[in-house]
Amino acid sequence: MARTSTAGMQDIERLRRGNRGLVIAMLVIVVIMLGAVLFALIANLVQRQTPRTLVERQLVTLERVVQEKPTSEEAWADYLLALVAAKQYSKAEATLARAEKTLGTDVVDLLYVRARLAAARGDRQEALALVDEAIAAGLAFRTKELERLAAKGTVIDPHAVKGEVLASAYYLKAQLLAVDGAWQEVVEVLDRALEENPTSADALVLRGNAHLELSETASATADFRRALEFIPDHAPALEGLKKAGADQ
Repeated sequence: MARTSTAGMQDIERLRRGNRGLVIAMLVIVVIMLGAVLFALIANLVQRQTPRTLVERQLVTLERVVQEKPTSEEAWADYLLALVAAKQYSKAEATLARAEKTLGTDVVDLLYVRARLAAARGDRQEALALVDEAIAAGLAFRTKELERLAAKGTVIDPHAVKGEVLASAYYLKAQLLAVDGAWQEVVEVLDRALEENPTSADALVLRGNAHLELSETASATADFRRALEFIPDHAPALEGLKKAGADQ
């Protein structure tokens, strides 16, 4: 009987040891599984946060510039225009609201961005109204800035004050007018754009096409050739010369 009792106790002890081993094994498996899940979550988070394309990297870089220079109109405008170009319209709208809260709603660069956003969304009439507002604000800002500098005895080229954004605004207006075939007005607006930025090949090509629509072949040819001086082999300019029946 004693031997039977001892054997029974040994069996129970072995069972206990086996159960403890099983529990430990299960705990190890659970820990491994939790580690795998945690690793996957971290990897997924890193992947989402890491820019995967050139456009994403550009947007991240421009956003950082805004964070570093929150009062810079140009920094906000560059970031916003990149968002519009990437067709991230909702984010552009939200970011534009932040920019206007920081800088104000009458800032030339932001007015131009809002016009570009409206045009990208297909609201041409709103875009035209906004781009006219941007142009008026730009010219008013230029007048005040030139007067301020003149009071200090400083004279500069007027086009150095908001010339780039004004050139872009005039070009956008010309694009919007071209949709209606208002070619004479397109030419007049592009004349202003090229006063601000004489080296804009895009503006020259668009004005050349407008001249073609008005049967002004010589003027069109001159614009296309001028564009090629700034961008050799520029496909739109070469196509324009072909339509004008001119030699390259």
